[in-house]
Amino acid sequence: EDGDARGGPYVVVYRARDRRTGETLAVKWLRDVAANPSNWDMFLVKEFVGARSLRDLIAGHARRRPFSEGETRALMRQLRAGVRTMHAAGIAHRDIKPRNILVGPGGALKICDFGMATTAAPPYERFMVGTLHYNTPEQLAGKGQYNAQAVDTWALGEVLAGLLAFYDDERMMAEAALEHRWFMEEADSPTVLEGLAGLAS
Repeated sequence: EDGDARGGPYVVVYRARDRRTGETLAVKWLRDVAANPSNWDMFLVKEFVGARSLRDLIAGHARRRPFSEGETRALMRQLRAGVRTMHAAGIAHRDIKPRNILVGPGGALKICDFGMATTAAPPYERFMVGTLHYNTPEQLAGKGQYNAQAVDTWALGEVLAGLLAFYDDERMMAEAALEHRWFMEEADSPTVLEGLAGLAS
């Protein structure tokens, strides 16, 4: 271990080094694991990606130049592939946002922080979790059951909007979500919608 630690209330992540191979690894210390009936500490040893998130990447680009269509498309294709893999395995993340997407070597994106993930099947979820401004309209409207995998798809659209508009201002987005502004208004330009569809495909 080299002493570098990051994390939150439930997980602490240490950067470590394998003494045999010299490989840098991430070691997750899981605190207060409900499924663990003993007092043992639980650790996960995983690939080390790095500390930079997609949110950091967006902020860095905002100071220089916009993302090109090619860059945006390449990023979204990676994220879509990751989400498809999760959903094919019956898993919904439910908290996809730039802060929970790590940027690895060569620009490889890794979806992280599965603390809100679920494997729930129909009749789907009832309790709203995740980050307010990445929740779906039906969650915000309090309509009861929702499709947890659809939440991930909606969140990808929010990430795409953030890439194009360089925003990840949590206060502004939370206010917009509470006022239902972004899904109560209709788009004015079919051409814009066609362009966005191309970037997302």
